[in-house]
Amino acid sequence: MKRCTWFVLAGLLLVVFSIIAGGCITIITPEPSAPTSNTPADSLPPTNEPEQEGSKPVINSFVANPHNINSDASSTLSWNISGATTVNIDQGIGTVGLSGTIVVSPPTTTTYTLTASNAAGTAVATTQVVVSAVSPPPIPASLPIIHSFVAEPESIVDGGSSTLSWSVSNAYSVIIDPVVYRQQGPIAATGSVPVSPSVTTTYTLTATNASGIRNETVTVTVNSEPVVSPALGWAGTWETNWGIMHLSQSAGQVTGTYEHDDGEIVGYISKNLSGNILVGTWSESPSYAPPNDAGDIEWVMSPDFNSLEGKWRYGFSGEWDGTWTGTRLD
Repeated sequence: MKRCTWFVLAGLLLVVFSIIAGGCITIITPEPSAPTSNTPADSLPPTNEPEQEGSKPVINSFVANPHNINSDASSTLSWNISGATTVNIDQGIGTVGLSGTIVVSPPTTTTYTLTASNAAGTAVATTQVVVSAVSPPPIPASLPIIHSFVAEPESIVDGGSSTLSWSVSNAYSVIIDPVVYRQQGPIAATGSVPVSPSVTTTYTLTATNASGIRNETVTVTVNSEPVVSPALGWAGTWETNWGIMHLSQSAGQVTGTYEHDDGEIVGYISKNLSGNILVGTWSESPSYAPPNDAGDIEWVMSPDFNSLEGKWRYGFSGEWDGTWTGTRLD
């Protein structure tokens, strides 16, 4: 209705204008204006623009420490991830947490790949562990050196013992056969081991390195009875700092008594074949037992066979506690 009224008014104005002007009447019809839409904004057709997506995971760190290792060592992988729903490491490790560590020992240089994923996408990082072969020990410039290999004493009675001692250098292994000692590098420069063969035995020390082998032998002679000079017999009466002592001897064994606290002696001629060294035990009343009433003795007879000098101790180990001296009376 508004538009029609406007047209009528416009026409009347044009007629009046034409009459006044004395000219022709020309009706000018204005162009209609564009219709105004009353359609609500929320009823417009939807656009096809995509919605904003989330962010991909962030790999804050993925490292191997140490980066370089020997083939017999290990390295630690560590990682820290943000915004991932799954994290995976290859080389057989599998699914892991957002952060963590794991120890790896690859036999050869290995690259590890970490893959972090979520609904927005995937992030990937790698780290490498460089593996170096362990260098073999250097080849010595010369054969092993056996400075010494001895038995002390070299002769024993059946049931006695000897000590094998050696000094070796530039060796990777030391073996003594019959097998009483065996060691493989690093080798101590010196060593010793007790032996108690029942028959005369030859011991062979073999020292080895990459350049070759060196051998040395020593023989321990075993006697059924000690060879004692008649002049060196321990039997007799002795005046000692512990009172008068009476000793008797049967082959390699010496027994006797002395005055102090009704003491008793049991000893053996076992350190050498000349018979001038006696080792054994002392014991006294009331208990005749260690630690207070028994212990070790070690005596040496003088070159003129008429006196002895030695040492004694409480018990059977530790420091010596005193001296024992005596003069032969018969």
